[in-house]
Amino acid sequence: MAAERPLLRVFGLLAVAAVLTVAALRGADLAPPRFALPLTQGSAGTQPQFSQQLLPARAVAPSVHSATVVALPGGDLLAAWFGGSHEGARDVRIYLSREHDGQWSRPRAVAGRLSTQRDTLRFTRMTGNPVLFFGGDGRLYLIYVTVSIGGWAGSALNEMVSSDDGAHWSPARRLITTPMFNISTLVRENPVPLTDGSVALPVYNESMGMFGEWLRLGPHGRLLHRYRIDSGTDSLQPALVPVGPMQAFAYMRYAGSAPNRILMSGTRDGGRTWSAPQRLKLSNPNSAVAALRLSNGQILMAYNPEPANRNVLALALSDDGIHFTRVATLASSPNHEAEFSYPYMIQRGGRVDIVYTWWRRRIAHAAFNVAWLEAQARAARKDPAAALKPLADWPAPENGDGH
Repeated sequence: MAAERPLLRVFGLLAVAAVLTVAALRGADLAPPRFALPLTQGSAGTQPQFSQQLLPARAVAPSVHSATVVALPGGDLLAAWFGGSHEGARDVRIYLSREHDGQWSRPRAVAGRLSTQRDTLRFTRMTGNPVLFFGGDGRLYLIYVTVSIGGWAGSALNEMVSSDDGAHWSPARRLITTPMFNISTLVRENPVPLTDGSVALPVYNESMGMFGEWLRLGPHGRLLHRYRIDSGTDSLQPALVPVGPMQAFAYMRYAGSAPNRILMSGTRDGGRTWSAPQRLKLSNPNSAVAALRLSNGQILMAYNPEPANRNVLALALSDDGIHFTRVATLASSPNHEAEFSYPYMIQRGGRVDIVYTWWRRRIAHAAFNVAWLEAQARAARKDPAAALKPLADWPAPENGDGH
């Protein structure tokens, strides 16, 4: 028995350390979160506008995926994605491209396996999903996923910061998001600003279950608190949509058994607690969705409407956040190997910008205003088949080339 006491002390100290670490990561949470809402404005008198194009992603990597985009103060856009020989390959890096006057620049790599390993002094095996956003301190943040051991369940988050709109970046640093091993936190969806200058960053977990969460990040990227959205085994990549200072919806990718539907959860206390996820009528082929509250008060969703394939990317509108009507099809192909997926949306005034994966060969960018969406909705009410006609008529890649 005497020999067991030192071992028991060790386990006891580890347990205390774990409790203290969890408490430190969660923080006091004295001030309830409050969502910052975009201004509501009408579109009367505005002419409908729509455009769509492919970014020059193929120029630097044969396979690309999981794009993010942010609006810069001067009006330009900055997009990021990961690219390499294939997803999970050792040559995958994070690329950036800047849009100015409708033209996207040649992509440049800003992070990868070797640079992250050098900066963080941690072995890095593969690189994945990036997210761009401006923090409460006015600086531009790039957060991306890396894995040291195993698959995506062993992931961790890394952060780089820019003070000149992405021209130059700080070395990467590892974010501490979970106690003990600090693994299995991934990002995908766009962050939401809070009224105190902090940011709500949606994340998800793929270890010991699949469930959505969100991180409250303060100035300089400091983790203030971590909130659980779901505690199940089949919800991923939550898209947060505030509809009031304390109210929001979370729309999630579904990875469970049929029927395959988008999951939705709601909060009325600033995201501290959430309702049990419910299945919407919108299909979901185990793929990411994007959603935001428009300047006219409606909720816009970009999603894959086929239950088993990602070969169609559609837009749907809702007045209440629960019942959606399909109003447009961004891209479609009868080829089930086609992929138009992982949409990421932002809004600036009455304009919406969406970036998404095109055949895993290129990143596509669609831009339109609320007036165009309202016109699409009117046409779909008159003739539902109008919403099924694809807006992009791009040919399939030939010989693996996306040009």
